[in-house]
This record gives sequence, structure tokens and C-alpha cells, in this order.
Amino acid sequence: LPYRADRLANGNTLITQFDDGGLIEVDRNGRTVWSFEGMNLTSAARQLDGTTLVTDLDTDRIRLVGANGKVLRSWDCLGPQHAELLPNGHLVVDQGN
Repeated sequence: LPYRADRLANGNTLITQFDDGGLIEVDRNGRTVWSFEGMNLTSAARQLDGTTLVTDLDTDRIRLVGANGKVLRSWDCLGPQHAELLPNGHLVVDQGN
């Protein structure tokens, strides 16, 4: 179940899936070039440094994921729908309600 899609600066598309499909980045030909496993993901945002901020409703957690797929940082937050990491390091979270 695709939940959200964002076109990246390189022309690829980052697709957040709300089922067990996780997060995928596809190129212009539809080939998966990067992925992150997860259930009930509600948003993802590629950062300028190449990391990806992933909002996970299933675990009530927001994760900063490196290009290698490893979680670099994690924040607990009840019912996160969308998150943005500000340049000053602060995290803004929409809890949907």
C-alpha cells in the first residue's frame, strides 16, 4: 500500500509504504535502488547529507537511516505521521491529531 511518494533531486522516487513493503527508492525505470524494511511507515524525507528520516507508526519511532540502511539515530514519539529534521538538529513531528 503506497502511502506517500516524493521525487528526489536525482530524479528517483522515494516511496513510503504503509504495509509490510517498507520504504523503497526507485529509479526512472522503476528499479529499486535502495530500500529500508519496516511496517506501517508514514513518511520519509531524504536529507541533504544522503541520510533518510523515516517515520514509523508501527513502533512509534522516528529513525535517521544512513545510505547503508543502518539506523544512525532514533527518537520515540507516540503516533508519528510525519517528521522534519531542522538544520539546527531539532526535530519537528506531526502526530496527526
